[in-house]
Amino acid sequence: MTERLWDVEFLAGWEKDEAAERLRVVTKADSAIAAQRAERKISDRVGRYRLCTVSSCRRHRACRTRYDVCTALPPLQQRRISHQRELSAQYAELQKQRRDEAQADADAK
Repeated sequence: MTERLWDVEFLAGWEKDEAAERLRVVTKADSAIAAQRAERKISDRVGRYRLCTVSSCRRHRACRTRYDVCTALPPLQQRRISHQRELSAQYAELQKQRRDEAQADADAK
């Protein structure tokens, strides 16, 4: 019989907690990226760049702001059903991209 020199259960639980925390951080970051992409896509679709205070947006005729929300809209108008749909679509696209990258890495091994 081999003697254990460490607490296997504690270490397994610790690693599981660490993995859960990493997933939470990545999910939060992915949600922020998806929100920004959705906001930009909607902004571009309706031509908000014309009203934008950021000169780069007006010059490129598309959203170029580094902010999470479009600066051309009053805060009360930012959340709409179409925005939620676009947000969900962008988040799904980002998750598909991450899945494909992970599968490609697994296939390469």
